[in-house]
Amino acid sequence: MASIAAFAVNESLGGEINSALGDSGTVSVFARVADLLSRVEESEVSAVILTAAHDAGGGSALEAATVLREQHPLLWIILYHRSWDPDHEAILRIASVPSRVVWVGRGVTALRTVVAKALTTQPERRAGLETELLFATYAPRRVREFLAVCTANTHHKLLPREAEAAMGIQGRTLRGRLNRAGWPPPRYVIAWCRLLHAMFLLDVLGRPAKQVASLLGYGSAAALNASIKRHVKLPSGMVLEEGGYPYLLDSFDRLLRAHGARRRWHPLREASDMGWTS
Repeated sequence: MASIAAFAVNESLGGEINSALGDSGTVSVFARVADLLSRVEESEVSAVILTAAHDAGGGSALEAATVLREQHPLLWIILYHRSWDPDHEAILRIASVPSRVVWVGRGVTALRTVVAKALTTQPERRAGLETELLFATYAPRRVREFLAVCTANTHHKLLPREAEAAMGIQGRTLRGRLNRAGWPPPRYVIAWCRLLHAMFLLDVLGRPAKQVASLLGYGSAAALNASIKRHVKLPSGMVLEEGGYPYLLDSFDRLLRAHGARRRWHPLREASDMGWTS
C-alpha cells in the first residue's frame, strides 16, 4: 500500500485527511515541516499533502516543497487548500507549476479523487495527469474537458477535428471556449500537451529520444526535436540544459498567461463541479 505523508498544523484537519485517504494508502500526519521531510527521507513516500504555509516554529512549506521536488522527481506534492485564511497568499505561492505542486481546494472528496488518480497512474502516463491537474486552475470546466482529450491522446498527432468529434462539438464552439478562457487555439494546446509528455519521458524518466519519438508517434527523434524547437524556440538538448520538464511546464504556464488566462481559486467548490468526480 502507498505511503502518504501530510503536513497539517490543525489536528482536526489532519484527522480529516487521514480519514479521507485511508483507502489510498497509509497516512502519516505531521505538525512540523522538519518531521515531514524526515519521513520522506527515511521511507518510500508516494505523495505529500501540504495544508499550510508554515508550522508553529516557522518551518516553511514552500521551502519544503522546493527541496522535495529537487530530490524526489516522482513524488506527488499536493497542496490541499480547504478555505481562505489570512495567510492564503503565502499558501497559494506553494502551488507552483514548475515545481509541479498540484492545488486541490474543493473539499475532501476532491482530495480523495485526485490522490487516488495520482497513485494509480503509471509513470509513463503521469505527464498527462499532471498537465490536467497543474493547469486546471486556468481552465473552466469546458476547457478542462478539452484538456483531458488532449492529454489522453498524446501517443499520436491528434487533430483538432478529432478532439471536436470526441467532445461532440463544432470547431467554432471549441475555439470560442478557449478564446473566452484566454487559452491559445486548439492545435497549440494539443501540441504542448504532447511535448510535455515527451519531455517528461526524456527528462524525468530518462527515456532515449528515439524511444520517446516512437511512443508518441513523432516518426523520428529528429521530428520530435523539430517540434520542440518550433514551439519552444530551443532544441531539446538546450531545453534539458535549461531545466527540462519543469522548464517546459513554465513555458506553457507563461504562454497561457500571455494569452490572458488567469488562475481561478475556488476553495470548497463541489468536486463534481470542478471535474474531479471519480
